[in-house]
Amino acid sequence: MRTTDISDEQYGILPVERPHPRTWRSLALMVLFVLLSGVALNFAVKHLFREYPALDNRTYASFYEQWNRLLALEGPVETLILGDSSCRHGVDPRVLDGALQTRSLNLCTIGNAAVINSAWQLATYIERHGAPKRAILIQVHDVWKRGIQLPLVGRVPLRWGFWERLPPGLPLSGDELMEVFTVAYVPVYSQDMTLRELLMQPREAGKNRVVFTPQGYSPIQNPHPSAVARDEAKHRETTFAEGWRLSDQNRRALRSMMAMADAHGFELYVASSPLADTLVKGRDVERYFDTQRSVLRDLAAQSERTHVILNPAVTYPWVDMRTTDHVTAKLASDFTRQVADAVSAVERGR
Repeated sequence: MRTTDISDEQYGILPVERPHPRTWRSLALMVLFVLLSGVALNFAVKHLFREYPALDNRTYASFYEQWNRLLALEGPVETLILGDSSCRHGVDPRVLDGALQTRSLNLCTIGNAAVINSAWQLATYIERHGAPKRAILIQVHDVWKRGIQLPLVGRVPLRWGFWERLPPGLPLSGDELMEVFTVAYVPVYSQDMTLRELLMQPREAGKNRVVFTPQGYSPIQNPHPSAVARDEAKHRETTFAEGWRLSDQNRRALRSMMAMADAHGFELYVASSPLADTLVKGRDVERYFDTQRSVLRDLAAQSERTHVILNPAVTYPWVDMRTTDHVTAKLASDFTRQVADAVSAVERGR
């Protein structure tokens, strides 16, 4: 068998590079340059998201905005609204103010922040402004089994280690601390997908941002029946089959909020989120919500100033909802009035 030789010139081999000799000093300067470049890049990304929050990850941006609303508050309010996105979309402070003759602020964030984030917000408010007249905690039924997602700890705009100082306290392992540090101080790494989308689709940046009123309410304009149907199917396949439960972290968080209410002399209301009417039907589902009601009422009975309200939950036609627990602005006005009526009923009886 005959072979054909191919010369280097024919194959196109590049000439060999001859790098300059390296000294320890030059290597140290190169490492320092890389480190400083990384620090500068991270600083630039943090500054970008701080100045233009609409460019940030949508979930992070809404969470961060509600915390900043709390930290920027110049004076006290009478009513704090705390919880997840169901109350962020469902409770309009302007309607609540008119119904209760109060001044309120909606600080609700997202379900993945769990109850412990609300406890931290309440403790932070008390440190800065003293006790409110009342706090209203509204949580979706399946939030009670969760714990806070670690990246959200890194997005709380408080000094490092706040999770150990604020009640109920959150012990973190070495690996968990590293994850929190990365989210808080290395956005180039922790938000690489967001940055990649920004670079690849700059014209789409900020189009899906969450819109808030000055009092922290986030209105939804249009229902989405197909999304409700998908959401309901998911709950029936997983959530209700597993049964209702209360995580240890959420139990400690709720107890710390109850202790704050008793110690500082304000009323704490624990309410269920609004739900689609079709979601609550079925014997298994009824048992699920009966368990929730029983456990929460037993816990509330340990505090003189904690009250469980709107449990069973207020329901609305599923075709008028955005998800099984997110109401449109039209329904939010009604839900807010029902919250106000339940609060008034308790306070008239005291």
